Amino acid sequence: MEHVRKIDSVPIGLWKPPKADEPEPAATLLDGQDLITPGPGGAISGSERLKVLVQNYRPGGFHNPHSHDDCEQIFYVSKGSGEFLLGRDWAPISKGDLVYVPRSRVHAARNTGRSTLVLIFMSIRLDGSP
Repeated sequence: MEHVRKIDSVPIGLWKPPKADEPEPAATLLDGQDLITPGPGGAISGSERLKVLVQNYRPGGFHNPHSHDDCEQIFYVSKGSGEFLLGRDWAPISKGDLVYVPRSRVHAARNTGRSTLVLIFMSIRLDGSP
């Protein structure tokens, strides 16, 4: 069935490798799996507005604060612990937590633990564009 995949069968990829003249940026500490992405890029294709990713943060890994005007997001903590920025406030997160990010809200995640922090991230574009 084309819309069913085992997560373990989806390759893990490094999303943003550093350029040759750059020091190793925080983004290289983040890898993951593109499960569902708009268009043909994800393991399950055909989505028009939905994106689902698995994000693996090594100890010390993070992504920089940012916001999205065109989507809402949910982050589910599947493994590990860390902190999540929502607006101006950092909150501790750990396995089993669910974080909702409204449209245009500044957010970020960071691994403050000793093991891998795994987030399952879901996003849906509100404007209907891919």
